Amino acid sequence: MKARNLAADPRVVVHLESAEDVLIVHGAVEDLGHPAAVPAVVAALAAKYTSPQDRQYRPDHDPDFDVVYAVRPRSALAWRLADYAVSQRRWTALS
Repeated sequence: MKARNLAADPRVVVHLESAEDVLIVHGAVEDLGHPAAVPAVVAALAAKYTSPQDRQYRPDHDPDFDVVYAVRPRSALAWRLADYAVSQRRWTALS
């Protein structure tokens, strides 16, 4: 995902890695600016990702990390493979 591509077309699809528990989110990204502009987001990520091996993924780890994006969902699909017939869910944002 490159910043110039997102600036040109902010539409994204995000999904979990799992093929057993599936979540697919369609939406658009919003540039929230430099991590210093969104300290609550940086603090929430720091609280969630506390192990030393996770630190490299936090925006406050790299001084060259210059943007934080938020995904604004428009629709989502979810299901569990083990009980696909009863676990399917679809969500669409109200316009």
